[in-house]
Amino acid sequence: MISRKGIYLIWGLVCHYCTFFAVAETPIVKNQTTPVRHYFAINGTWNSLLETQPFITGEHRINNAYAYSLKYEFGFRETNRFYSMYGDPRFGVGFYRANLHRSRQIGSPLSVFLYHNGGFFQPFDRLWLRYEVDLGLNFNMHPYDRESNPDNHSIGTRRNLHLGLSLFLEWRLADHVGLRAGYSFTHFSNGALRMPNMGINMIGPYVELICNPGRVAAAAPVHSRSHQLWRMDYDLSVICSSRQLPYWQSDSNLKSPYVDHNYPVVGLSFAALAVPSEKFKWGLASDIVYDESVNARAFGVTRDDGSYYDRIVLSPLSDRFTFGFSLKGEYTLPRVSFFANAGYNFWHKSTRDSRFYQIVGVKLYLFRQIFGTFGVRASRFQQAQYFYFSLGYTFRGKSFTGCNR
Repeated sequence: MISRKGIYLIWGLVCHYCTFFAVAETPIVKNQTTPVRHYFAINGTWNSLLETQPFITGEHRINNAYAYSLKYEFGFRETNRFYSMYGDPRFGVGFYRANLHRSRQIGSPLSVFLYHNGGFFQPFDRLWLRYEVDLGLNFNMHPYDRESNPDNHSIGTRRNLHLGLSLFLEWRLADHVGLRAGYSFTHFSNGALRMPNMGINMIGPYVELICNPGRVAAAAPVHSRSHQLWRMDYDLSVICSSRQLPYWQSDSNLKSPYVDHNYPVVGLSFAALAVPSEKFKWGLASDIVYDESVNARAFGVTRDDGSYYDRIVLSPLSDRFTFGFSLKGEYTLPRVSFFANAGYNFWHKSTRDSRFYQIVGVKLYLFRQIFGTFGVRASRFQQAQYFYFSLGYTFRGKSFTGCNR
């Protein structure tokens, strides 16, 4: 039977494949007068592991790691107005394999991911400065086990989130071939779905060969600014998740600090966002969250017959709620957007999590105004609290001004 953690991760991948096909099926892409371009790429990366935890420092130090990826992507032609508006935006799917030189303890990461890349700046006709965002599922890890793998405090699950960020130069060598070179950051984590979850972080240079077998002669680009909408959007959404906690108390009598107990998390979020253009939204959001893990305690108990069990003691009901406000920004694409929040909890009883919280995620419009999101909430800009899913509705306000190009 698939565990709750597995269900969360599978739904995350489903949501992102829906994102991929939603973009592919938009009228913009299907319009036969502006066909899409198809690309294939192979990537090689030489990584250094960031020393963010004891398991990869000292006697366990991993000096380097290498990885390769196989990728497919599609993008618009120059005659489409989104080509210039978003800097030749492309969407794709990739397969990733890494060697960390510690396969027995960590495993050999294998990932499938979806990605988006776009251009920041084009100094010359054949040269782009571009970015890329990867999000997917990672498999084939060897997680922590109290008996067989007690030193690995990095990962507590075999399936994890794969997150990648890249900045690179793309040079078109010929009509059908291009070369990319840049730096990438890769992160593996399960978002506190199961402890331990210190995560693995890698950064390093890479090169990528990209081929566009069906490329035709470049057309004159259509230069188009985003519409000046200046309206207000109001997003209301319900979130759902669960998390685990580590227990480090020396007097708890626990056999392991990682107690396998899932605490449910549910919440309600409301955001009022100004929409100055088709590319951006920004504004204020309020979040009220019920988190059963707040100030929960765990003890190891041995019965008279010698049997052992982990006892969980919850905090009072009123302590499990948090309420905060955040600043929120979205970068919007056709039916898809990337968003980030930075906020502060005014009602907050937790002694583990900071009042300051951060959220990053992806929003997909399933229908015209109904959306789903997949995100990660963290505190202190480094400690993941939990993954979450949400379902919401956007109430669209009236435009302040007409639409101008």
